[in-house]
Amino acid sequence: RNVIEQHCRERFAAFPVLSLSGRVREGTSNVATVVLAITAAATSTATTDGSGNYSFTNLAAGSYTVTPPPAGVGFEPVHTNVVVSTNVTGVNFTANPQKIRIASLTRTNLQLTITGLPSRSYKVQAATNLNAPVAWQNLLSGTASSNGVFPVLLTNNGVFKTRFYRSGTP
Repeated sequence: RNVIEQHCRERFAAFPVLSLSGRVREGTSNVATVVLAITAAATSTATTDGSGNYSFTNLAAGSYTVTPPPAGVGFEPVHTNVVVSTNVTGVNFTANPQKIRIASLTRTNLQLTITGLPSRSYKVQAATNLNAPVAWQNLLSGTASSNGVFPVLLTNNGVFKTRFYRSGTP
């Protein structure tokens, strides 16, 4: 029996259970509900909490890639390669500010597309000039889809006046 126990102890070493964690921010704000993926031999996910923190637990030692989705929304870095041999913290990502672009313009319709974070609330404002103090007018607000897109259709009974548009979070 002692020979078998000795043999088992020599053959089976304990493997440490490790973790990897970090934070997701947009500007100075923490971002909740961002789903990050970690890949090695298999892929798993972790979701940021209300403070933007996430954690992957029960990891074996090895090389991993952490990626914030969705592709194209704009995170810095786009992904991070990490070698886990001890618990790893500070694997952070920054969401780039949302982007607004004119998708189409006709005499009566202006289609804007805001690209930002999935399921995040955004607002659209307009101003007729950029002289200080700028008088931004709230036009509308809404929530981006699961792929981070928030389409905005503005209509007018005539030609659109020159306006400057911006988007932000409410």
